[in-house]
Amino acid sequence: MTTSPNSPAPPTVAEGPAGLYRRLRDTYETEAAALRRRSRAVSGGRLGSFVAAVACLAPALVGTPTPRLPWLAAAGVLFGVLAVLVAWDGRLGRRIRSLESLRDVNDRSIARHAVDPSGLAPCPPASELLGAILGARAEPPAHVRDLYLFGHASLFRLASTAYTPSGRRVLARWLAEGAEPTEVTRRQAAVRVLAGHVSFRQEVEALATRVAEGGPRPTELAGLERFYGWAEGKPLLGPRSVRLWVARALTLIIPAGLVGMVVGAVPYSLWLLVAMAGYLLSAASVEKMHEVFDHATAGGDGLHGYGPVLCALEGLPEDEDESSLLGELAARLRPEGRTGPVWAGQWMDRLEKLTVLSDTRRGLIYFFVQVLTLWDFHLIARFEAWQREAGPSVRGWLETLGEIEALCSLAALAHAQPDWSWPKVGNRVGAVAGGPEGDGDAPASLIARDLGHPLIPSDRRVGNDVQVGPPGSFLLVTGSNMSGKTTLLRAIGANVVLAQAGGPVCAAELTMPAVRLATSVVVEDSLEEGVSFFMAELLRLKAVVDAAADVTAEEAGRSGRVLLYLLDEILRGTNSTERRVAVQRVLHRLIDLGAIGVITSHDLEITTGAGADAELARAAVPIHFRETIRPKPEGGAEMTFDYTARPGLAPTTNALRLLEAVGLGTAEVRGDKGGEGGEIPG
Repeated sequence: MTTSPNSPAPPTVAEGPAGLYRRLRDTYETEAAALRRRSRAVSGGRLGSFVAAVACLAPALVGTPTPRLPWLAAAGVLFGVLAVLVAWDGRLGRRIRSLESLRDVNDRSIARHAVDPSGLAPCPPASELLGAILGARAEPPAHVRDLYLFGHASLFRLASTAYTPSGRRVLARWLAEGAEPTEVTRRQAAVRVLAGHVSFRQEVEALATRVAEGGPRPTELAGLERFYGWAEGKPLLGPRSVRLWVARALTLIIPAGLVGMVVGAVPYSLWLLVAMAGYLLSAASVEKMHEVFDHATAGGDGLHGYGPVLCALEGLPEDEDESSLLGELAARLRPEGRTGPVWAGQWMDRLEKLTVLSDTRRGLIYFFVQVLTLWDFHLIARFEAWQREAGPSVRGWLETLGEIEALCSLAALAHAQPDWSWPKVGNRVGAVAGGPEGDGDAPASLIARDLGHPLIPSDRRVGNDVQVGPPGSFLLVTGSNMSGKTTLLRAIGANVVLAQAGGPVCAAELTMPAVRLATSVVVEDSLEEGVSFFMAELLRLKAVVDAAADVTAEEAGRSGRVLLYLLDEILRGTNSTERRVAVQRVLHRLIDLGAIGVITSHDLEITTGAGADAELARAAVPIHFRETIRPKPEGGAEMTFDYTARPGLAPTTNALRLLEAVGLGTAEVRGDKGGEGGEIPG
């Protein structure tokens, strides 16, 4: 059923990932276009054969001097041809849709390589994704919004090739909640293997898009839970049920009796008595049986299409280590049943066919079919055979599919961005993920070389060397407005998220301890809750400090993690004097708790000047961004930024020049009318 070309050639150095995606896209589109032309020809043949069949049928039915039998025979042959053409056209249509899905997959891959959100699949609603990670909490972790994990231009949208609800939930959880280094190691190994299997990944993605087209909406998720309850529950009848065997016997007797009655061998009253017995048996069981049908098909369209996806997963590549993550996932897809291995794809296909058969209950002839054949009993027996053999595994199958989709998403990102690197993540009580055995203790600092923001295209992205930590120190980022301070903050956070999810990072090299993220970047007041902007900032800072205290408490139990805080221009809602003192107190508390982190600020007096704190001055590692100002021939000046971090505190500011650049010079601010564009001294 694989619709992709057999083992597409890997990209050459000159071609690169984008060239491979374009080549595959063009291949699929060319084949689809040829099949569309063939389909149009077949459609013409269908119409022609139908018209010819009707033309042959008319003389036979109207009655003419010509013999009727040849016309009837010709009409029969033409209707047979019509049936063949309809079936052929259906197969062509399915093939065309498969090729178009694969073409679209490569279009999205091109956009992923170019970091172009407009060409990627739409991001699901935030509520759908956040619901997977909130649990009992009312609000998601602050870094989810601060780092743009979800939304239009987000890490999730850049990475995701997941289309099933379980796949999206798993990927969302991996991004929002970092894994332990041992799990990161396993995911990295799996992602590396999958990154090289382009055909497999793209086939799974293309098939999963069809699940998404009719997948479960929030209103149908309860139906899926009812389905799981039935699949994991007890059968209604069972294979040895007396009612089932009586129904099977009556299924032979009632039709045979009807034939006997027609030919006069069986009295009408006797056949009616037997048929009434079958009807009473059905009436006595109908409520329970229809309840089983309702639960067994409760997923509705949400389960449509899972069979082909799970069948495709039978080709899941495995590495040599059977205990690897991919080996474990493959084993979950074929657990041992009562009669041998239970193959997920085959059983989900069978369930879909049974669901279609159960729709006969809604037809006009259902009553007559049920009276003659006791159809419901036989269908219930088939459903319960599925329930006994596959029911205990089905929830695990869909969860496994979700994990594979999440791994394929990270693998697609790794393949689309070959210049990115694999991070080394470790803690104080385990090996370093991504590093060779025997690396020893994990690093106490986050150290990155040529680190950039993964959501900025490579032609505009500027990388910087960064070190955050060790405990007892903090990175102080200063610089002019628009120079890149917040972007660096988010770049660190976004790459930490990718690293602890098991994916590649946008850096030439990254080594880091296992961390818990705590951020304060986007802060909003709340009119509804009566919370001012300053109070909202304080509450956010309290959450950061509390998180550091929690990590310190966990460290007593040897968790091995450290808190990484990212604070952007905190306490902007108060005056500069009190802000400086408050920021110093917060930093002291975080240092005492052993956290590492980054803070951006325009307030240079935190560590220098009259209000400086000597202890913080020793703990601070200052870097800065700056602007370049060039005079214009026509007057004024042009301001540019190179977004390159340099050691030390920022030597310049640019707020007044930016004020002038947007047309709010001195004259405009004062409301003067005696001249245009008054200047503010720099």
